[in-house]
Amino acid sequence: MGLEKKLSGCGRLFLSFLSLKVIGFGCLGALLAVRNIHAAVSIRIPSPLTTQGISDFLDHTKKPVTMADFLGALPDSHRDNVVFVHRSHSLHKSSPEFPRQIIFGNDARFLLAISALPEDSENDVAEFAEYNDHTGTYHFGTIDFDPELEKPALNLNPRLCNTCHTSTPRPIWGSYHQWPGVYGGDDNPDERIRGDLSSKFLAFADRLPDEPKYRHLNFIAKSLPGVAVFELVDRSFPLPLTSFSDELTTRVSLGTFHRLSQDPRFSQLRSLLLATSKAMKDCSTSPSGPAIRDFIFSLYQDDTSHRPEFRRRYGSKSDDAIALKTMVYRLLGIDPGPELDLSKLGAQKKDPSVQWGTDTTHLDDLITLQLLEALQTDAVVEKTFQPAWNSINQMLSYFRLQGEARRQAERQPGFIQQVTGKRMQSEVWEPSLGISSAPSRKKLPSYDLLCQRLYEMAVSPQSSKPRKAAIP
Repeated sequence: MGLEKKLSGCGRLFLSFLSLKVIGFGCLGALLAVRNIHAAVSIRIPSPLTTQGISDFLDHTKKPVTMADFLGALPDSHRDNVVFVHRSHSLHKSSPEFPRQIIFGNDARFLLAISALPEDSENDVAEFAEYNDHTGTYHFGTIDFDPELEKPALNLNPRLCNTCHTSTPRPIWGSYHQWPGVYGGDDNPDERIRGDLSSKFLAFADRLPDEPKYRHLNFIAKSLPGVAVFELVDRSFPLPLTSFSDELTTRVSLGTFHRLSQDPRFSQLRSLLLATSKAMKDCSTSPSGPAIRDFIFSLYQDDTSHRPEFRRRYGSKSDDAIALKTMVYRLLGIDPGPELDLSKLGAQKKDPSVQWGTDTTHLDDLITLQLLEALQTDAVVEKTFQPAWNSINQMLSYFRLQGEARRQAERQPGFIQQVTGKRMQSEVWEPSLGISSAPSRKKLPSYDLLCQRLYEMAVSPQSSKPRKAAIP
């Protein structure tokens, strides 16, 4: 266990990292515990972690594989990136003494959830979610390590997962900084663990070298006056909850944009996605704003009237209570409430928005970043964002890193600030359109011209050249 903490009776355990291997210095027992973790299994599951890799591991390991064996064989990416849920709302049970672990890897492509609570009837079942590049969604499954089975059972896409994760399965995780029931969460931006939970977390961390279902993990636990500190070991930004949120925001926004782009009407309606983005605000202050609103409304009414499956899914209402952005997403096959508000369980009421995300970056920001790239071939769009293309392309290159490349980048100071809504505000929206966080600032004429062009692209999607548009 990678820990920096007070050890009873044997001084202090310090960490050193050499070629990503944990070296323990301190009392003999602590050193042996660290060595035993890496000696537990001779075979390691290859990185990146995938369902196929796990299946191959289970098939080719000669001795019966226990849950502890499996965890001990995980690649480094799934030893170093974890959060702990001390009050679980899932099928897994948990407690402060035996929290549920959610392991998210370098890039949240493969999520793994483990229960270690002795009285939990599901504590021999590992849950996982694997991102699928072809569908842009997560595929869920379980691995049952019941000792009565001849070998662990790998189950793909069990229906039971849909109860919480919806029929278009996606992870469940709070938007910044609302992570109730998680160590370091509970409306806590600095992720410090306070009150009674502080001592419980440190006591939990102290036991880890002796706990088969936890000892594979590497993280830092520290005691400061009045608080406990939990940090990740292999990231320049070490806060685990924000890091998980950041990785999920990236992964879900990539998947959402992929799904949007697969809809037959995407080439027509993508301009309306940009017009209704958080920054553009429905082009509401532009002379083109009313025309954009009326056009979206008419498309939505038409689908409601003539597409029975659309009406069954969303109801027969199409009024001002539904945000224009929500309408455009629904027209392209995605219901942003249940599918993009990751903070809610499947059965709970959803906020139909795409504002879920980290402190400075929402899903909407990252989807918009990809939209700008998709629309760059349009002359007006290209000219409008001329001051920002270098920044846009740089953000996209960071944004799309995954696997070992992302792991290496995450070690560099400032990586988490490379792709943020704040950076988009200062380097994209302000220089290109005059859109500022200050409400009194007047937008540039390019804002009205862009809104007019976005409307034209939706109304006449076949036009290859922008019409000559005067700035009102």
